[in-house]
Amino acid sequence: MAVNYDDGYKKVAQTEERTYGAVYTHLEQGEDVKKLLKGNYRGSLAVLGGFLIQLTAGTYHGTFGNLLPYFSSYVKKDYPDITHGDLAMVFSSGGLAQGVSCMLGGLIFVPILGKRGCLMFACLAFTLGIFLTYFALDSSLTAISFTYGIIIASAANLITLCTMLIPVTWFPEHRGKVLGVVTSGYGLSSTVFSPIQTFLINPSNAAPQQKGNSSSSYFQPEDIANFPSSFLYLGCTYAVLFLLGILLTVEKPIEEEKDDNGPILMERLRNSFSYLFYHTFTRLDFYLLWITRFLFLTVGCGLLAHWKTLAFTQSADDKMMSIAGGVNGIMNCLSRGIAGALLDRVKFNHFMPAISAVLTVLLLSIFFIAQESVIGLIICIWIIYALDFSHFSTVPAQTITLFNNANTSVVIGTIGLADSFSYLALGILNKFIISQEEDGKMFLWFFVTLASCSFLGIFVSYFVSSECPGEEEEKGKIEVGISIKP
Repeated sequence: MAVNYDDGYKKVAQTEERTYGAVYTHLEQGEDVKKLLKGNYRGSLAVLGGFLIQLTAGTYHGTFGNLLPYFSSYVKKDYPDITHGDLAMVFSSGGLAQGVSCMLGGLIFVPILGKRGCLMFACLAFTLGIFLTYFALDSSLTAISFTYGIIIASAANLITLCTMLIPVTWFPEHRGKVLGVVTSGYGLSSTVFSPIQTFLINPSNAAPQQKGNSSSSYFQPEDIANFPSSFLYLGCTYAVLFLLGILLTVEKPIEEEKDDNGPILMERLRNSFSYLFYHTFTRLDFYLLWITRFLFLTVGCGLLAHWKTLAFTQSADDKMMSIAGGVNGIMNCLSRGIAGALLDRVKFNHFMPAISAVLTVLLLSIFFIAQESVIGLIICIWIIYALDFSHFSTVPAQTITLFNNANTSVVIGTIGLADSFSYLALGILNKFIISQEEDGKMFLWFFVTLASCSFLGIFVSYFVSSECPGEEEEKGKIEVGISIKP
């Protein structure tokens, strides 16, 4: 019987082909898994780096209320007529600058320096501002406003802009969660640094004292002699944390062909301004998100600046206030993290109006609660922190959803301009309400004004769109000439 060797060889060859093919397939899948795991690992480090940087930058806003009585008391030795309201103008001047810096960051700094280059520049400026404040304390209120107000506030907003844009490139399907984690670092800042500041400045827990008919309290100069040197210790600490965060915070690389004739600088800037004028200012959602940020931040900066001065009207225990300030940071942190996670499940225009409604009730009640119980006052402050600071993760996340393309930084930066107007509003409140220390009800009028802002927020946030119109996104890609990877 004849044996057909050809058929045998064919079967062996087919078997080998199937075997090697399966092996190659498994190897390719293994490489894909390795890339995925490596990407997730690197992305997680980028999120951690963003968290650390925001934890450090958050000391400006998160601990200003804790530092305000020390600032006022220290400057008062040279200027006896100065008040907490006058020193709060440092915060207001910084706020005016930070909105402008955020807009310029999205329009100019990010296109020129790149996201990571802009981040490094901002961290350097923030640290420099802390050291310069050491020299400005014995100079003038104007110098303090420039170093601790304008320089640090401007740097802080550039930092938040970059740390919101970089980590989300690794997890585009979970923007809300990523922004919630990153921005929670900003909220946690007061928990970490308020006790450290109090320990450095007032280790003996000396109590502030009322002067004359004033409803505010001030420390004696000898009780806060360590105040200037504390900025040197804090500056060194911030520098180390910034360096570690920058090393970790890296944008996800985009796999694309290298173009040696890439867009020149002027073309990138032209694209940014073109997108701003033709695809941002023409959208109603931009204005609604801008106003939402303005209203929530007006409430937030008012609370940040004056929660401790209000608490001192009921208790002079500085250590207890430091602990309360630490819990403020925890509530701020949880607010951003939980709100960011919920935004992936609940619509923005349902979530934020509910927050605004509860916030309005609390702001209308806080003055009367303070008259009855200092513990009740502190708990009320914690709840307000937990509600109000949710906008720091929800508004940017919703902005990225509605303006989803390569020029998102332009939109986020321009919405950040609302900060300047919020702090302008705070400056007006400081001038006409908080500076009137002889008026026993100045805090009542202050919080009623803040309650009106949160009440308006109910209606403004309700009309924000839930999803980005597809035709708007495509229109932006084509007319502005942006190349966006899906």
